Amino acid sequence: MSSSPFRPVRSERGSAALFAALLAVAPVAAQTNWSNNLSPTARPTANDSFAIAAADPSPFAPQGLILCFGGFDGVRLTNETWVFDVQSSTWAQVASGPRPSPREGHALAYDPLVNAFVLHGGRQTSVVGATGRGNQVLNDTWQFNVSNFTWQQLSAQNGGITPPLHDHAMVFDRGRGQMLVFGGHQNTVNGPLLGDEMWLFRNFTGVINQHAWRLDFAGTNSPFGRAKHGMTYDQNRRRVVMYGGLLGPNLTPTAEFLEYDSSQFGFSAWTNVTATAQPALSPARGPQMAYDVARGRVMFFGNEGVNGAAIVREFDGTNWFTRNQGIPLRPNGAGFAYDPVSRRSLFYGGFLVNQTRTYGPTTVSDLRSYGFGCGGGGSVPSLNGRNGLELQIGTSRDVVVGNLAANHPFGTVGVSVLAANPPVPLGGGCQVLLDSSFVTLPTFFTGGANSLSVPLNPIPNTPAFLGSKLFFQALLFDTNPANPLGLVLSNGLDTTVGAL
Repeated sequence: MSSSPFRPVRSERGSAALFAALLAVAPVAAQTNWSNNLSPTARPTANDSFAIAAADPSPFAPQGLILCFGGFDGVRLTNETWVFDVQSSTWAQVASGPRPSPREGHALAYDPLVNAFVLHGGRQTSVVGATGRGNQVLNDTWQFNVSNFTWQQLSAQNGGITPPLHDHAMVFDRGRGQMLVFGGHQNTVNGPLLGDEMWLFRNFTGVINQHAWRLDFAGTNSPFGRAKHGMTYDQNRRRVVMYGGLLGPNLTPTAEFLEYDSSQFGFSAWTNVTATAQPALSPARGPQMAYDVARGRVMFFGNEGVNGAAIVREFDGTNWFTRNQGIPLRPNGAGFAYDPVSRRSLFYGGFLVNQTRTYGPTTVSDLRSYGFGCGGGGSVPSLNGRNGLELQIGTSRDVVVGNLAANHPFGTVGVSVLAANPPVPLGGGCQVLLDSSFVTLPTFFTGGANSLSVPLNPIPNTPAFLGSKLFFQALLFDTNPANPLGLVLSNGLDTTVGAL
């Protein structure tokens, strides 16, 4: 049977008229919000020019964590290390042992291959602990290990050494498993020499002490050098997205919006992007950018123009959307990082301001695997969301059927609003994880592929669907059957529909 994945809503609630009424509800307008200032009693002393990034959940930090290091506290630079728990809305100071020197304008990003944060460069005072802003530019590299909350300085191995840099940008390219660093003031504090180079940093084997920096390209093969720009990695489209910054000897703000395809090399890797409602000139202190994995949105947070109002915009790969409801004041110098566990982003600081707030969807989506599949005479098929995307109202998403084999010529994906309790055995170790009222999406043919994406019907943009549960499981015909029905099945997906 083939149907929309939303037809089970009708059968669960027992009314076709109710389902029709849901579709008639007016579309949702604002689907994101800001929390009030959380005002934790313990928090970083720095509120300007620090670095902040978020880690994936791991056995050492099952709820994930957001790391904040260094910055300016209004009097002097610090080298405090703080972690923020979004679940409890609390800060905790950690890592009292060896650590980077007090600094500002440094770059920080998380490397999931080694479960560690990488910190690079910045500027420090020539006398450690002196008052005032940094006057000495750095090019050292450190790693903060999530497993034991310790810092480790890394020396160059089998590669180059970056120039001293501050106010540069660094992201982790999950497609190629490496850090990318672009731009920044080179060698001198706020100097006219602005980096136009892309530096790559890689932990070759997943072991923390095996690593190297490598220069990708420079000069005419890259955008103009810049500092205080925003940069993040779009995991769904596998692009580095860069916006704004300061250009030229006069440090003029720019509205350039560019993307970098790391699967290419040279000039063709960078493209200028024209989007509707593109933000105005970036602020002098630079835009903050982060990527919302669950919603597939690049988020920009900063000031519109040099002295303009605070603004939040999101980019879906084609268009920018303005999301200004409840926006914090004074975003200059603040930090902004997306937490993959809570599906919300942390805002902290702002020049001479100590705000701690979160930003994200009004109703959070969720997607997690449950149960297990069966393989019959071959491999066990898997079912996942595509590139971390989850289900939100007003979106069209795919699910990915993976680990396919030649003995799986065709199949379908079943959808229900309830999970089977208990699972229904089919024989041969196979079990149906969906309630008996499940419906199926159109049949697909594998064509010998190892994996393929199965599109879902668009989810109506109506508030009545917020928080709805949907369960998925792939069912494939098997030429080496494990049971009389000739089927093998994947794990299940337990999903919650959220706001976009």
